[in-house]
Amino acid sequence: MGSNNDKLPKSFYESAFYDLMKHMESFVDESFQHFHSLFNRQMFEIEVYETESDILMESSLPDCERDQIQLEIIGNHLRISVDDSAMLEEKNDQSISQKKEQSFKRMERLIPLPLPISEKDVTD
Repeated sequence: MGSNNDKLPKSFYESAFYDLMKHMESFVDESFQHFHSLFNRQMFEIEVYETESDILMESSLPDCERDQIQLEIIGNHLRISVDDSAMLEEKNDQSISQKKEQSFKRMERLIPLPLPISEKDVTD
């Protein structure tokens, strides 16, 4: 069974229009890859406890160091974000090859609070 490409004239593949279509296809493919990465983020659970005078939040982030975690008060919300970056570099002197990889991962939660608070009222 022949493909749809058999029906197009050879001059089509040599035209500027074909080049434009290939660039557009590449752009759309890359856009969807970035779009997919937005939904592929890891979430972390937060337990919220309320006492008469305090709101306590607790989360387990086992693979994270304290300096990777940021807390920010935004109106009546608390934003907790975790940034993780890694760099891997491999060199092979025998084959004269070099490989570098760099990754960055960000996890974030925005937790609504029952009332606005100031940053001075927050403790780690």
